[in-house]
Formats: sequence, C-alpha cells, structure tokens
Amino acid sequence: MLGRAVDHSQLVFYVHILKFAIWKAEPEFLKDILDTLEDHYHELDEWAQEEFETLSLFLEYQRSREQFIALGPCAHRIAQALQYWCLLEETAADARVLDCQYFLNLKSRQLLEEFADLEADFSYALAPWEHVVADVLDRLEEVEPTDEATATVHARDFLIRNNRRRGRTLQSTFGSLLMVSAMGLFLVVVATAIALAVRMFVNFFAHAKILAGLLDGCFATVVFVAGLILSLMLLWRGSAATKVVYRVARPDLLKLFRAAPLPVAEMAEIISQREGEQYGEDDTIDDPDVIVERLLQDAGIAIFAQAQLCLRAADPEPIVEPMVIT
Repeated sequence: MLGRAVDHSQLVFYVHILKFAIWKAEPEFLKDILDTLEDHYHELDEWAQEEFETLSLFLEYQRSREQFIALGPCAHRIAQALQYWCLLEETAADARVLDCQYFLNLKSRQLLEEFADLEADFSYALAPWEHVVADVLDRLEEVEPTDEATATVHARDFLIRNNRRRGRTLQSTFGSLLMVSAMGLFLVVVATAIALAVRMFVNFFAHAKILAGLLDGCFATVVFVAGLILSLMLLWRGSAATKVVYRVARPDLLKLFRAAPLPVAEMAEIISQREGEQYGEDDTIDDPDVIVERLLQDAGIAIFAQAQLCLRAADPEPIVEPMVIT
C-alpha cells in the first residue's frame, strides 16, 4: 500500500470512521485503514494527526482490555464508558461517562481494592480514560476550581489525622519500643566495652598480664561491634515500624479528594509542602513525601480524583440498567 495515491478526503474519512472501526470493523478492514493512515500520516492535517494519535491509545488499550475488565466492576464500568465515548453521539456519550463517574464515586472502596497493586502499570487504560475525561470536562459548565487555601486546610487535616492514627497503632508503639531498646542497648554496650578496655590497660601496664589484656581487648571489640550492629538493626526496624503506611492512608485520601477536588499532581504538591509543619504543642507533620511518592503511582486514587472533578461540574443521575455494547 505504501506509495499508493490516496485522496485527501479519503484520509479524512478514514480518520473520522476510525473511532467506530476500532470496535466494529473486521480486522482486515481495520488493518487496511491503519496501514493507510500510517503510510500517509504526514499528509494529514494537524487536527487529523492529533485525532489519529488519540485513537492509537484506544488501539493499545484494546489489546489488554479483557485483562483490565477482569480487575472488577469499576474497571468494567470504565471499559464500557470508553466504548460508549467512541460509539455514541456526543451528548449520549458524555452522559455515559458521567454515569460511570457517579458509579466510581459510590464504589470508591471497591475502586481502591481493584487497583490495590501500586506497582502495576495501568497506563494502557489510564491514558485513553484521561483523554475521555478531559474531553467531557471541556463540554461541562466551568466551575470555580478548589482554591489552594481550602485544599491546604484539608490536606493538613488529613496529614495530622494520619499522624495521630499512626501513633496509636500497635505497630507504631512496638516500633517506638524497639528504638528506645536500641538506644538503651547501645549505652550498655558502650559502658561494657569501656569497662573491658580499662581492665585491659590495667592488665597491660599495672599487672603485666599480656595475655589477659589481649583477651580483654578482643572481648571489648567483639562486644562493641556486635552490640553496635544489633542496636542499628533494632533502630532500623523500629524506625520502619513508625513510618507512614500508605495503604492505611488510602481511605482517608478518598475523603480528601471529595472535600477538595483537584488533579492528583496538584494535591501531591500541596501535601509535600506540609513537611515539618507543627500542630498541637510539640508535634510536627513528618514523612508527607512517603505519601506523595505512592500517591503519584496510585491508579485508583487518580481515577477517583478525576471522578470528583467531573461530578463537581455536573450532577448526573445514575443509570440503573446501562446499555451494553459488545
């Protein structure tokens, strides 16, 4: 096909029907369209190139669609909405996408369960979904964005609540006990090593007991090194036990994004800026970057945050029996 003359109007027609052909065309016909558009890509207008690139995201997603649907009801609902956006006329497609957002809002805990694997790569589905959500948002009534001051207050409350809850857990208490034990052990080890070192010098210089002095020196060294290693291990284990556990914080992140609908990247920046802020008499917010790092990898929270942005601009009624497109 490369080198075959193709009329510009035919290329535009192929771009227009590709959105439908992805789902309904026979594989041979779809391949013919894609080959033609690839061969004549640079002859397309800029808008047509952008449309083709966007629809290429759907082609990539479709290869893993069954795997995505198998995650659960929330993923299945997103998969349906992606298909509706391609196949239905604009108004009806927008309604189906908003209905999906309503569903995701109601099933937020289920959404987190389906996307519990924070290491998994869901970009094949998130990329087309982000495009669809942005497209629908462009047609919704523009609303005042959540101001930074309000988001800051909610983010601060979230972090303080998370810190206080963490401090009351058995794991955190055990971790604090381990760190205190590590410091106590280290002091005992240092005192014992010093005592042995003093006895070594006494044996060497006062009593000329060379062998006894050497044994005391070796014993002091072994005690100090072994005690130091054990103390550091206890300190490391205790410190790890008192750190923020992101999975525990995830449900509260749902509340945060409901109270302050913002894109994940903006909320992550606001949370990161709370490092070291004081609350109460002598407590400070610590380790917000632990939450930020995992938040930016969390597909479930990203999907939920997008739903809140949509629902803030529209209030769709749920569709009890959604049409199924195969």
